[in-house]
Amino acid sequence: MSFYKQNNFLYSRIKDVKEIIPEQKYFELLKFLGTKVELDYSFLYSTYCFALSGLDEMKDDNPIVSSMGVNQVLLTIYLINEHSFYLRTHKQSNLSNLIKDEEYKQFIASI
Repeated sequence: MSFYKQNNFLYSRIKDVKEIIPEQKYFELLKFLGTKVELDYSFLYSTYCFALSGLDEMKDDNPIVSSMGVNQVLLTIYLINEHSFYLRTHKQSNLSNLIKDEEYKQFIASI
């Protein structure tokens, strides 16, 4: 076992996350990370849940993936950055239409 695993109390919590963060706690995380409200917290939460469900499917299909953990904070930062980058580079896009588009959610959550 590595030094990090032996001495970092967060290791087991990050590696073995089994629960989805409740919506209000997730919104608190988004606020803590400085996420602009304009990015739509509900959309980000929905996309986060979607990404985790996709990960569960990958874990069922592949033992290597199932042995790895996902840091939910890093996943959230990834989703924020992907969504924000898309909006900045596609200024003609209508946010209210995008957040209703399941294909867009899949695109953002493609991990």
